[in-house]
Amino acid sequence: MTLSVYPERYARPDPSTSGTLIKAAALFLALVGLVLLLACANIANLLLVRASGRAREMAVRAALGAARNRLVRQLLTESILLTLFGGVAGLFLGMSASRAIGSIDVHAPISIQLVYGLDWRIFVYTFAAALFTGVLVGLVPALRASRTSISAALHESGRAIAGGKNRIRTALVVLQVAGSLMLLVIAGLFVRSLGAVQHTDLGFDPHNVVDLTMDPSEIGYDETQGLAFYKSLLDRVRALPGVQSASVSSSVAMNNYVNTDYLKISDYQNPPGQGLPLVSYSVVSPEYFKTMRIPILGGRSFAEADAKGAPYAAVVSQAFAARYWPNRDPIGKRFAKVSGITNPVYEVVGVAKDCHFNDLTTPIDPYFYLPLAQNYALSSLQILQIRSAAPPDIVIREMQNVARSLVPNLPLFDIHTMTEGLDTLQGFLLFRLAAGLAATLGLLGLILAIVGVYGVISYSVSQRTHEIGIRMALGARQAEVLKMILRQGFVIVAAGLVLGCLSAFAAAHLVANLLVDVSAADPATYSAVTLILALVALAACYIPARRAMCVDPMVALRYE
Repeated sequence: MTLSVYPERYARPDPSTSGTLIKAAALFLALVGLVLLLACANIANLLLVRASGRAREMAVRAALGAARNRLVRQLLTESILLTLFGGVAGLFLGMSASRAIGSIDVHAPISIQLVYGLDWRIFVYTFAAALFTGVLVGLVPALRASRTSISAALHESGRAIAGGKNRIRTALVVLQVAGSLMLLVIAGLFVRSLGAVQHTDLGFDPHNVVDLTMDPSEIGYDETQGLAFYKSLLDRVRALPGVQSASVSSSVAMNNYVNTDYLKISDYQNPPGQGLPLVSYSVVSPEYFKTMRIPILGGRSFAEADAKGAPYAAVVSQAFAARYWPNRDPIGKRFAKVSGITNPVYEVVGVAKDCHFNDLTTPIDPYFYLPLAQNYALSSLQILQIRSAAPPDIVIREMQNVARSLVPNLPLFDIHTMTEGLDTLQGFLLFRLAAGLAATLGLLGLILAIVGVYGVISYSVSQRTHEIGIRMALGARQAEVLKMILRQGFVIVAAGLVLGCLSAFAAAHLVANLLVDVSAADPATYSAVTLILALVALAACYIPARRAMCVDPMVALRYE
């Protein structure tokens, strides 16, 4: 026997999934922080522009006796008020989003509802984030505005003061493009990973299957009564219109009902220092493999003859046969469980195709199946599974009617389609959440990058109106003006794309273990995202460039 020790917080909701959940939570907290930084860069850019436009105002205040620290405090107060209002709006939007996430059905055996309430920690966190953001985005513009030369500001035009170097604003836009590309790459990888997972060969066909769980022992049924009930139930269900097949099983894929036991396996030598192998299994009715469309690759499936008094039979998976009897025929091999009161020796009568039972990311472990008629004591709890061409709601209603007509007081639970049952944290749900959240954050980053690029190019055009007018008056063609403005935008976008690709490559390798069948350096994702972002960003540059191309030289020469 071996023991596995976990920190208590990692034991919830399940040790096998907690590590992945913690990594995913850390990843998305980092991505959200990146979106916040992109928003900060955007606001800082706008405040820098605003500070340039207010240079004369600041000079007048300074001339009237305002100290530099007084000017800095005023501008910081304005930026902090701006972010505090944003924090209030974000608080309510965040609570609404939290309630929406908390209402997601995780298809757990026990109904789980995550309740998010307003408390002092959330208020403090939101206030601190807004305050920090206000100081972060307002400090540089405030310091720049407070350093304005009084004589220069009072004697020169506003254009001359504001038209200096824009290196800080350009650098912020480059960082926005880079951050947006990194978000979009991560989102693209998760979306491609979700697509790969959805097309994974599960080893069985979950479509058009409805599950219903029950346990006759809850109402006092013994083994004889339980087996008789399941036989009558299956006979009645198979007679329903549209039902193609029906069976029962003690567990289904991505579910929390799992049977495991240590095995003594014939013709297999345990590695030195290791205990007996611990293997999962299901107790099933004969038609189980037909219902789930699991191919039998060798030997046979279970039959009605595999009942009390007959030799104990078992069907093993490919992984079971390959691990314990490599390069040998598993049919006729034997093994026994060790934890029961009586541990019969099972003879392998068939080999079934491997199936993803536990999760979608780890290698498939050995698995075996036992017939219900011989092993009722191992699991009186069974999941009725019906494959039918009829609509699921009709099938569910008929299943319930049949079960209650046989045993009116038998509790029925976990009633859903099998595709819904696979949408758990071990199954598709985590990938859907990851892809949805990453795509949302990527879209936010893209919007912020577009706004940043458009803002800096538009402001640059407005500051160069006089220059553009002179160029056109001296004979410059509209196409040359358009090319000049687009070149400026292209340099910014290209620098951001290069930096973003490098950052995305580093970030993607940190989340590589959360991806399925997709490389962290997937060239298709990088190429598609880079092309899309480049086209969208250049389109944002084209609008102000088009406006510059249409400048009237006479109007521009009279500018200010």
